[in-house]
Amino acid sequence: MLRRVLDSAAGVVGLERDQWHKELTGDGEIDVLPPGVDVTRVVGDFVRALTTALGEVNEDHLREDRIRLRLAVHYGAVAHGALGFAGQTVIVAFRLLDSEPLRRVLHEQPDLNLACLLSESLYRDAVATGLSGLPPSAFEPVRLQVKGHSLGGYILRDPGGPYRPVDLTHPAPREPDPDDAGWTAPARRRD
Repeated sequence: MLRRVLDSAAGVVGLERDQWHKELTGDGEIDVLPPGVDVTRVVGDFVRALTTALGEVNEDHLREDRIRLRLAVHYGAVAHGALGFAGQTVIVAFRLLDSEPLRRVLHEQPDLNLACLLSESLYRDAVATGLSGLPPSAFEPVRLQVKGHSLGGYILRDPGGPYRPVDLTHPAPREPDPDDAGWTAPARRRD
């Protein structure tokens, strides 16, 4: 069922899941997308499409039989080692995924199908800039203490309504972020 939901969401937004490197992790999956995939599309379009796909699947299930997912998204260099994916990027993604704040979201919101946590750097590059189409106000900052290290992230509190393609030729106006201290990034266009 998980594979079907992920395939559906990726297909709707034009992401080719057959090009993703996948590693099964018990009842989950870690995915490494190929170089060149627009991370703003993953953060905005894919997350909303996944929320929509889960809602469609779950509308035919009893409350206790629904699929509810935790999703952590980070980006950076990844290597493939003897035991699977390796590198700091993978470590950060798993720490975000296993974090108490992300688990708490699903516990506190029993009607929520998807709890999503972005790394701090991905939030700044994709959301704070307006490129993902998701408003910064839909996120809540969290600070994690894991194995003696501090790690920042942003939990998506409101993915909005059903998936609708975002027109990135006209990015959403950037909302002020008190944490960014004037940080800006160049705008990009998807042609």
